[in-house]
Amino acid sequence: MKANVLEQAKTLMRRRKFYFAIKLLEQNSHHYQGSFEYYLALGTSCLYAGDIGNAQKYYQMARGIKINDEELLLGQAAIFLHKGNTKRALEYYLNILDMAPNNETAHVGLNFIRNYHDYTEICKIVDTGEIKRFYPPLGINPDVVRNCVFLGLLLGIIASIFIVKCSPFDKKDKQPSSAASGYEALALNSLEKRAASGDELAGGGVTYFVLSDEQINASYTKALNLFKQKRENASLVEVNRILASNASSAIKEKARTLREEIFKDGKTHADVIPEFSTLKDNFTYEEVNANRVLFKDCFVVWVGKVANIENNEDGSWKCTFLVYNKEFNKFFGFLTVNFLASQPPVNEENPIMILGRVKEVNSSLELDGKIVYQSVKNKDLYDLLKSVGL
Repeated sequence: MKANVLEQAKTLMRRRKFYFAIKLLEQNSHHYQGSFEYYLALGTSCLYAGDIGNAQKYYQMARGIKINDEELLLGQAAIFLHKGNTKRALEYYLNILDMAPNNETAHVGLNFIRNYHDYTEICKIVDTGEIKRFYPPLGINPDVVRNCVFLGLLLGIIASIFIVKCSPFDKKDKQPSSAASGYEALALNSLEKRAASGDELAGGGVTYFVLSDEQINASYTKALNLFKQKRENASLVEVNRILASNASSAIKEKARTLREEIFKDGKTHADVIPEFSTLKDNFTYEEVNANRVLFKDCFVVWVGKVANIENNEDGSWKCTFLVYNKEFNKFFGFLTVNFLASQPPVNEENPIMILGRVKEVNSSLELDGKIVYQSVKNKDLYDLLKSVGL
């Protein structure tokens, strides 16, 4: 039994279930006192979970037992990179390549430091989660392999049904919902709530919101509750607030995971674009323009007129959008809207309503246009605005 715990934890790590791996290992700590593999597994799990402080602690304990280990050195190099200490990270990568000249992760880390050693660039890869490519590799996720096998079997079964022309039969989907367990995994534990702020990377020009522990906990709880209520737009605002705040790495990691689920189909995981009638929370031009960080990637519905339309051969087009209030007696400002897909012809003379996604390009506010509505009769536009609550 004792020997199996470590293997179970490593399996959980390969499945990217780091919180469960940490819990399992910590519950069995009395069996693994002085074990290099135990401290190494805990350190790597904490690193992927965003708990940099404990990752550093467990790696240091492992280093007291064994120094020359590729996974250990990769993990410690990643921590130095997290903190912006590129000099120490470089030393560790060179040590790894002395032992294993073909270590791909060390080569990638080395090239990154040589090309992007500026602290601002490091902050960017931390905030986006791209820094994980410098973490000790975990191998192929067995869940992905399993799902591919199941998908192949399922396709085979479907093909067989069509071949033999079986009659369809009714069945109710009684599979246990994964939503509850997913929400539970995203919820903050007591340790994360107590240490909600104080991340090593707080400050340094990347923190827009300095929040107390109570404010961070309240904002994250609100984001999760709004997500459960299918109010994705409002949930995304709170997630953006946390990611641009002094919240801990552990909470930011969970916030990034939650962010990846927003505006996604729960079953297929495909992107879902809201419509005029399904957008539950809208934000004004003034709100968005005053705090672009907070409303990044949110969907908005604004009314106004377009100008300077530019059509491309591939069907994409862009325009200048002059944003007004719905009565068209107050002008808010103008911005560029980019449409990747072709749309029905747009008349620059008539009022228009656009649903788009907020972006910031070269310090300028822009929209990724998704849907347009325009009528020759202003009354039709006003009726639509009223029907969607604008």
